Amino acid sequence: MFKKKKALAIDIGTTAIRGLSLAKTARGAGIASLSLSPISAASEEREKAWKKTTWALIKEAGATHIIISLPGRGVLVRFISLPLVASGKIESMLQYEVQHQLPFPLDAVVWSYQILSQEEKINLLVGAVKKDLVNNLLNLFADLRVEIDFIDSDTFALLNVLRFSPEFERDKTIAFLEIGAESSNLLICYNEQILIRSLTISGNALTTAIEEVSKIEFSEAEEKKIKEGETQFPLLSSVLENLVTEIQNSIDYWRFTQKGPEIRKLLLAGGSSKLAGLSDFFAEKLRVETTPFNPFANISCPSQFKEVVEKESSRLAVAVGLALRQL
Repeated sequence: MFKKKKALAIDIGTTAIRGLSLAKTARGAGIASLSLSPISAASEEREKAWKKTTWALIKEAGATHIIISLPGRGVLVRFISLPLVASGKIESMLQYEVQHQLPFPLDAVVWSYQILSQEEKINLLVGAVKKDLVNNLLNLFADLRVEIDFIDSDTFALLNVLRFSPEFERDKTIAFLEIGAESSNLLICYNEQILIRSLTISGNALTTAIEEVSKIEFSEAEEKKIKEGETQFPLLSSVLENLVTEIQNSIDYWRFTQKGPEIRKLLLAGGSSKLAGLSDFFAEKLRVETTPFNPFANISCPSQFKEVVEKESSRLAVAVGLALRQL
């Protein structure tokens, strides 16, 4: 008898590790297993904590295969169009395009591509990452006796969950902002046209601003940020304005360089997206409808997972995007 393959998507974050398995259901997809384990280790001990926690999640889920991802800031992502050619010629043509856009030799990276459409031309999404970043990630799983099915990037996982969501409409321009602890990712999509950017302002930058002005511990500042929300905006004004500037610069690039249509909606995910009043703040500053994103909107949720999903859904967008690779 062959052992049935059971895959687990693992999202390794700075503050927590999330494990998620999805299964096909009569209505589409449903949660098969879900775990979220906080990480509180100091940076020098974090790798050891990651390994211990990841192994516990794999054992708990009974997983034989895993799907993992790299942070968006470490992955170069480009939308590239080529003339219609035979499929066998695509990779050789892309090599020139990829090398042209890399600040280091092609043999120092791992790169791949996904064809988005082939009509009047071939539209592709290309990702490239330095080999040492991939090797560092693989080293975390070297002793865990599981097979790695797929190495994704956070940004591609976010694109995956967005396209699966009822919020996604191909003929409307949607922006999707994930504010993580150490990085933020912005996607803008219209039909097969895509812009992906990693931003420098993250959730930790907001927390640090409260920590420094209020002269309290980082953990207290994090709790204050989420619970007190917009009452903390005076302390966060400069950081929030910098974040708005980064978003606006990306929107301007989308509109004027990529000739993309006006954005109809901005969706928010990530831990710091829970900050009360943030949706209204972005709506006012960017002049676009802004709402929280629910990655489980098209996924059925058994009763034992409802509490975690309701509380933590904003932090689980990457995990859902990875887990959708199983289906």
